[in-house]
Amino acid sequence: MEKEEPKDQLPKKKRRVSLFKRRKKSDIRPFVRERKHREYNKFFRTVALAVLTLFVFAGLLYGIKSYALPLVFHKNIEILTPMGNGFPDDYQIKSILQNKALNITGIEFASDSATVSFFMFDKTKVFLSKEKDIEGQLDLVEAVYKQMAGDLKQAISIDLRYNKPIVKF
Repeated sequence: MEKEEPKDQLPKKKRRVSLFKRRKKSDIRPFVRERKHREYNKFFRTVALAVLTLFVFAGLLYGIKSYALPLVFHKNIEILTPMGNGFPDDYQIKSILQNKALNITGIEFASDSATVSFFMFDKTKVFLSKEKDIEGQLDLVEAVYKQMAGDLKQAISIDLRYNKPIVKF
């Protein structure tokens, strides 16, 4: 006789195989390959997005520099250039000095430092810095000379290479 199972019992479920249990290599390989493939795709997407973001940002900066700033600062765009105009060369400085009405003679340019020296009215030796505004320094020399003429003094030298003018009598 055969045994009959009671009908009210449920069929047994198959046991789940845990992911942590050891599997055969042939079972694991597709999962590992798929995971590596996903990681490579994620890395590629991240790098591509970073490069694209840098490209767009550089384009925006170029557009702002080329189009927006000239609209705001019409003729004063040289203020914004990082290089600036640099120091004037010796020929430019010589022409600036000769255009001033200070009776300048004996212009000398120092090769080891950025200085210019000359004699004013054949008596006063003047030292200027090439790194500062030449026109502004000459205006200061003129003001100092007028003040000394009012006080009836004669200066031996006027040095404008530093922050404050040095006048020797």
